[in-house]
Amino acid sequence: MRAPGKVAWLKGGSEFAAGDQVPDAACLSRPRPLFQYQGYLGLIGELPQGAAPAFFDGGFLYTFLNHTAARTYSPETRIESKARYASQVERAGKRTIGTRGASKFRMRIGDAEIALKDVRAIFPIETGPIGFVAQFGMDMVKQTGALVYDFDTLTYAAVGKNDPRLAACLPN
Repeated sequence: MRAPGKVAWLKGGSEFAAGDQVPDAACLSRPRPLFQYQGYLGLIGELPQGAAPAFFDGGFLYTFLNHTAARTYSPETRIESKARYASQVERAGKRTIGTRGASKFRMRIGDAEIALKDVRAIFPIETGPIGFVAQFGMDMVKQTGALVYDFDTLTYAAVGKNDPRLAACLPN
């Protein structure tokens, strides 16, 4: 099966574009690599400690951190157990499952600065030799003006909501 060329989430994810309606990744910013790993499409973001592989799932509303990769996060990101990160599970009655999370998480995706609050870290993401730091959901996309995936070149680009390059790069 072949991927559809280019796709983009625009205006904080409120619009989706495909094919010739997608801004050119190289026009927006320096394209960064996408890669495939065990069925996931990963991207390389940036943390203060360096390159940070992550993946984005448009079916997830919220981002989940990989608590086994916490040592790579910035010093302001502390994984802790708190009631606000707990989940209610319905199985033979209600039960609260404790979990861990971080009150703040920052990461650079392309040229977009992502700053999330109250992010859950409920499971170790299958890291293998790569060490994924996060599974991004739509809460990450909401902070971008554009997130472009170019499957032909296996690259992506992202810019913030108010980035002036976005208007100049949109197709007519």
